[in-house]
Amino acid sequence: MNAPVLTDQFGRRIDYVRLSVTDRCDLRCSYCMPEGFKGFEEPEHWLGFDEIERLIGAFARLGVSRIRLTGGEPLLRRNIAELAGRIAALPGIQDLSLSTNATRLDKHAQALKAAGVTRLNVSLDSLQQARVEKINGRDVLAKVMAGLAAAQDAGFAPIKLNMVALAGSNDDEIDKMVAFCMQRGFVLRLIEAMPMGETGRNAEYLDLQPVKERLRTQFGLVETTLPGAAWSRPPCPAPGRRVTSARRTAVSTSASSPPSRSISARPATASASPSTAPPTCAWARKRNSNSAPCCAAAAATPRSTPPFSKRSTSSRSATSSAKRRTRSCASCR
Repeated sequence: MNAPVLTDQFGRRIDYVRLSVTDRCDLRCSYCMPEGFKGFEEPEHWLGFDEIERLIGAFARLGVSRIRLTGGEPLLRRNIAELAGRIAALPGIQDLSLSTNATRLDKHAQALKAAGVTRLNVSLDSLQQARVEKINGRDVLAKVMAGLAAAQDAGFAPIKLNMVALAGSNDDEIDKMVAFCMQRGFVLRLIEAMPMGETGRNAEYLDLQPVKERLRTQFGLVETTLPGAAWSRPPCPAPGRRVTSARRTAVSTSASSPPSRSISARPATASASPSTAPPTCAWARKRNSNSAPCCAAAAATPRSTPPFSKRSTSSRSATSSAKRRTRSCASCR
């Protein structure tokens, strides 16, 4: 008898789950969290490690094989390496990744690698100290660089850098960021800020399609498929209270030694949606009826505030949350 598997309403198999382990963050990014935001969830409402292990084990038995640890900033969760090790050891889990702002990565990189985390996504919006402080609300460039170096020393590969491209703020650094990633062996993912919520509407939106074509010509990029490709948001704001949305552009540069240059042409989502079209949520489909729908993980695992909290276990809370979040799901944001 075949084991049951998770599928979305279009019959596509769901094998990818994002797990928010905290809603706290040590940055205050201008495109992400409103100034003075204090509405964080109380820690006693978070799931404990035993509960998380049980939950992910249930997902694994339904065919989920890829897990991403997110937040907030996941490295703020105490004993995060222990949790990563428990998840990585679950039968059926084949890939465990983590999204981080890297401010604490230098302290955790070795332990995370030993625990079974295989891939990292790191937020880096600028290579200039003053700009990082302005965009992210903290002077953390040196800490991020130290974290990236520690991650490479620990053997993480690939390491993807998420850059939210903002018109008038850091768009003049895109070429430098491409060159930096090619030199250091990182994968660059450019992200468009979406005009959703107060901070999202105030973000300096930049259309990345012309940027993609310019980079393709300037750097001789070629189309390829990168491992672990998925459309995602920057790993910063509080879960359940995210006030902006972002999507990855088709531009993705990678480098090895000697550097290889590539451009990813809208790879398949984690929920196995077709790679020929970008995944979108219900809100995005209204704006572009030709886009391929996904929202598989969100449809199968509706979230309340915060995700995977004890309060989200009630069917009433989960159902109302799913209705509220039809505009934008975790995969599309």
